[in-house]
Amino acid sequence: MEKATYRTMDGSVEKDVTEVVRAIVADRKPLHVDFRALGGDPARGKLKELVVEYIEDGKLKTVRGKDRDVLSLSGNDVTTNESTLQFRKDFTLNAIPSSAYATVHSPAYFELHVNGEKVGADVLSPAVSNHGKVTFSRTYDVKDYLKPGSNSIGLWLGRGWAAGIVVRAQLDAVVNGKPFTLGTDPSWRTRTTGRYHIGKWEWGDFGGELVDAQEVMEDWCRPERDASSWKNATASNPNLGPVQPQPCPGNRLGEPISPIAVTEIGKGLYEIDFGKSLTGWFQMEMPQLAPGTEVTLTFADTKSELCRRLATIGDANAYQTFCQISKFVSGGKPGEVFQHKFNYAAFRYVIVKGLSSPPAMESATARLVDSDLEIVGSFECSNPLFNRIHEVNAWTQRCLDLGGYYVDCPHRERMGYGDGQVATEGFMTNFRADGYYRKWLGDWRSVQQEDGGIENSAPFGKGGGGPGWGGLLSAITWRHYLYYGDVRVLQENYVAVRRYVDNLEEIARSNNDILTGNTGKYSFIGDWVAPGRGMDSQDQPSHNAREVFNNCYRIIQMEILVKMAKVLGKTDDVATYTKRLAEIRPKIHEAFYDPAGGFYVSDEQAHYVMPLMAGVVPEALRPKVLQNLEANIMEKNHGHLDTGMLGTYFMIEYLREIGRSDLVFTMFNQKAYPGWGYMIEQGATTFWEQWNGYWSQMHSCFTSPDNWLYQGLAGIQADPAAPGFKNVIIKPAIVGDVTWVKAHYDS
Repeated sequence: MEKATYRTMDGSVEKDVTEVVRAIVADRKPLHVDFRALGGDPARGKLKELVVEYIEDGKLKTVRGKDRDVLSLSGNDVTTNESTLQFRKDFTLNAIPSSAYATVHSPAYFELHVNGEKVGADVLSPAVSNHGKVTFSRTYDVKDYLKPGSNSIGLWLGRGWAAGIVVRAQLDAVVNGKPFTLGTDPSWRTRTTGRYHIGKWEWGDFGGELVDAQEVMEDWCRPERDASSWKNATASNPNLGPVQPQPCPGNRLGEPISPIAVTEIGKGLYEIDFGKSLTGWFQMEMPQLAPGTEVTLTFADTKSELCRRLATIGDANAYQTFCQISKFVSGGKPGEVFQHKFNYAAFRYVIVKGLSSPPAMESATARLVDSDLEIVGSFECSNPLFNRIHEVNAWTQRCLDLGGYYVDCPHRERMGYGDGQVATEGFMTNFRADGYYRKWLGDWRSVQQEDGGIENSAPFGKGGGGPGWGGLLSAITWRHYLYYGDVRVLQENYVAVRRYVDNLEEIARSNNDILTGNTGKYSFIGDWVAPGRGMDSQDQPSHNAREVFNNCYRIIQMEILVKMAKVLGKTDDVATYTKRLAEIRPKIHEAFYDPAGGFYVSDEQAHYVMPLMAGVVPEALRPKVLQNLEANIMEKNHGHLDTGMLGTYFMIEYLREIGRSDLVFTMFNQKAYPGWGYMIEQGATTFWEQWNGYWSQMHSCFTSPDNWLYQGLAGIQADPAAPGFKNVIIKPAIVGDVTWVKAHYDS
């Protein structure tokens, strides 16, 4: 260590902190750029930096970081607590406008403020996108926020998914019959805000928010607030995809949820339990605190031992947190409040550290953040377990639908995997989702490769999967058409679906018309996380098992392409792909059928269902294979399913379609492992990633039960001959001990 200086950014005030930093480094502690850690504040209220000079391998090196950063001398690593930014422009109007609209465009999360008020009820805007492909703008009616005389318009931004904070905005008004326009330029003033993102915003560490009340300016967007000390904004020309008006609803805040318990779990540690898991925001009014007091808030989705990914916090309790940590630094004023703004958490529990006594129950609330989708369906029946399955499923769907795409898990990954196809029919019956899904389908088109292949998630194109993951594009396209009757969705996606079908066929032709791939734990996946074959198991599906599943999925997707081609009048494609289906079905049967066992590769439900549904099973063998499937369900598995994510979806659909909802009823009506009833018996308030509760407790994998509850038990079905419910099919399944069903769907 040569020298360490803590100074204002302009260098006008500085303090030698060499000995303090030497002691921190000697103790192998994190080097926080914070006046409390560095022995005092040399210039209160001003942004400062720490500059450290040291010798390593005989060379003089320098590392520096701003307030709230964490420095490492080895390798000059800097973990940045990145500040949110506020931009403001003052202007004068000589009358109330007859109309006024403000349009905001940014890849970062933003809020629009006018004269001290936030405009619009949306939160975490804009919708999530791949910023290199497309970005979204939002337009707000601001007429009622403006007044004659002095006005202020403000933008508050947090980076979120963006590479950095950039924004453009324009106010267009009519005043006294004349146009008035005000746009962003370097004359706008900007400041850091006292609200920071903490964490890495990456897999397993999306972090949280730090609110330093000492730096917060409550009335920052009022014209009477002096902004002369703020800096001028800087012009930027970021490399972004084309802009379009946001095509899907924004995010909304749900009703406040109160805790059911506050418990001391260790000295100075308190657990707030909200009684149910949710994705959203946490708010807590702080007790009177001394200036500089730091309160840490850690968010957890579970403390169930089934998860097996827990970390001990406090005297005895263990939690799964995924690094969801936020902090609050008090300014010493009464009535201070922490609330999320530019991030969210997926949680049931909040562990509070830094208070001298338990927080009051009434001081804390949680609020769901989900897409602002109209609720258009309801379900209820005489079976209490089925009612609870529906309630938990619909709630899980709402916990996963924020941002204009269906996330796999809202804490660990926040990816839009192909998992989302399993929930579609039930989701569309619960919620009005036409714009929501059209936006997400556009995301999937954006991750198609030059050879026609499609990545495993959208909008980001990351993560593992198999042929079925990219197949979401065809699956949701067709189901969207059935439910909404909008032929535009077929027109928009037809070419991309055909290119993906052709891509898989090109691979298959090089292997005697059998689709194959490199088998790894997270590649060429077939039926993901079936019981006993999850991420915690060494007993992964065999290569042949994946091949039979994926080849049958390939056929089902090609059948969807043919249906789309018929609607769009593409007769040549209908003929081409119908012929291809006839060619490959017998080859798949021959490659994988076991005549002695009467199954395909293995005696597992998915490997019966997929060949049956895909038409791979020859007509003469269909009764035998179906009989073996029934025996597998009722005898081998004692009325339980043994399917994974996609297999569960297809089995429910197939059995309903052939009139065997009695078997579906039996599987739904189980409370022992595996099944949805088992999750509920274990206290689940959102559905899990795996049937046994391993890892994520809030996940998209098994959000398919509403498909059958609505289509099968209630019998509300779309008619392919008259899509968009121009004709209505009501065909309830009379099964088990269910004596009545009450359901509705506003088509």
